Amino acid sequence: MVRSENFSVRQGQIHGELLDIFYLGDQVQLFVELPNEERVTVRMERTADSVKQGDSIPLNIDPDGIHVIC
Repeated sequence: MVRSENFSVRQGQIHGELLDIFYLGDQVQLFVELPNEERVTVRMERTADSVKQGDSIPLNIDPDGIHVIC
């Protein structure tokens, strides 16, 4: 399991298509579809260079944020 705060939008090995955006004050919640059709949620700071629906965005995962649940 990877929590949404452990993903970041920046240069990474995973790219996904941005499906939807929810604005949450100074943050945005992104709903992203990965190439294997899995969907993940990403939270990020709201910035001037914001992304838009349909964009292909690079994702990075904090390795310390990955937890295996059996």
